Amino acid sequence: MQKGDTEAIQNMGIMTIEGQVLPYFNGNWGGSISWLANQKYVTFDGDILVDIQKPDWMIEQKKAFSLKNEKVEVYIDGKKVKTIPAEIVTEDEFTHCYQASVTEENKIQLGEGQEIQFLFKAEDNNGLKYSYEVETGYLTEENEYIGQEPATDLSGDGRLTIE
Repeated sequence: MQKGDTEAIQNMGIMTIEGQVLPYFNGNWGGSISWLANQKYVTFDGDILVDIQKPDWMIEQKKAFSLKNEKVEVYIDGKKVKTIPAEIVTEDEFTHCYQASVTEENKIQLGEGQEIQFLFKAEDNNGLKYSYEVETGYLTEENEYIGQEPATDLSGDGRLTIE
């Protein structure tokens, strides 16, 4: 705040970046894992669900927020193996809810010792490109899937990145 030739410091309080300044992301993978007898891999199917809430400042100032190019990219051991379109399933003035389905036709196989990662990607109406890690997990040598729930804010090990 400027007062004559002096600039006063204004206390803004504690502010979280995600939710107040940036959209708030939350998501999960909900589905099934099939183990086949005598196989060294499992098969994934189900839905990847992602909720995105407008940042507080956009709500307060009645600013528009929209996304385009919504998709889920699937990576195995760091290599992109599949891109699944994400469709909006519900929307209101504050929240966009997306779903990407892994079906029988586009199911995913994960081998013993491999890591899988589901990334939701989209671009907003201001040109910012978001990449949100929905889930990462791996298959143990005992054919046990170990999933890691993502953190839901920017302080959570970089689960949300922006270009």
